[in-house]
Amino acid sequence: MNPLILWSPLAASLVFLAVAIFRLGAKRNKLDRHLQRTDRYRAKFENRMVASPAEPAESRIPSLREAYSERKVFIKMRSKKRADKQRRLVTRLKNRS
Repeated sequence: MNPLILWSPLAASLVFLAVAIFRLGAKRNKLDRHLQRTDRYRAKFENRMVASPAEPAESRIPSLREAYSERKVFIKMRSKKRADKQRRLVTRLKNRS
């Protein structure tokens, strides 16, 4: 068998891998520059960080009735807000013409 036939797939795969590694190196350099830039921005904000003196409130799981009533109020307010928005839109469109 011809040795060229045996070695050509290996050579092609090595060329492919070399090109892939070269492209990944270029992408890595681009991402490193981006990471350095974001680190500079983050360092500026770290100096401005202020510890919050507020303590989180004790959380408690509401009962099923409380959760249901809160959800009912929320849905009612949301639908009222949507209706008000629609009414204002209709009024505004009537005033335009």
